[in-house]
Amino acid sequence: MKTLTRDCRYRAARVLSLPPLPLQSCRQYSLGVAGIPFYLARMFPAARLLPQEEAEAQVVSWTSFIASTIHPARRQGLEHAREVYAVADKRLGKNDWAVGGRYSIADIHLFRLYWRFRSSLEPETGAFPNIDAHYARMMARPDVQRTIEIETKIGYDLPA
Repeated sequence: MKTLTRDCRYRAARVLSLPPLPLQSCRQYSLGVAGIPFYLARMFPAARLLPQEEAEAQVVSWTSFIASTIHPARRQGLEHAREVYAVADKRLGKNDWAVGGRYSIADIHLFRLYWRFRSSLEPETGAFPNIDAHYARMMARPDVQRTIEIETKIGYDLPA
């Protein structure tokens, strides 16, 4: 299980365009890959990253699928990862966002993994049209651009 480390108060919060998390919060919690977005969404409700009622259940469904199926898929080989992304592409459909027509932690989670593994997947053009459109929408967000700029400046590079 991943532990939120000292620098989580900067790195995790930057993705959401939020102020740094209190250091004590980062030290107290050991959260899995699906837990961190929920923790941040609950800590900063004004960001409106976690919808209410039925839409919240859909976010849980998406983030569970992402954490349990998409996240480990690359370790099972490229072909398996492509199959999993095809399922995610179909599930996303023509929707702008994963849940309820609005941006949520499910979108951040989906984007983060596709951004990380996109080049190593080597998808054929048009293989994941819905995920590619989602990726483009996410890349157009000022908070995402700002995060990538900051991470590039500090030399942070995710391996594919």
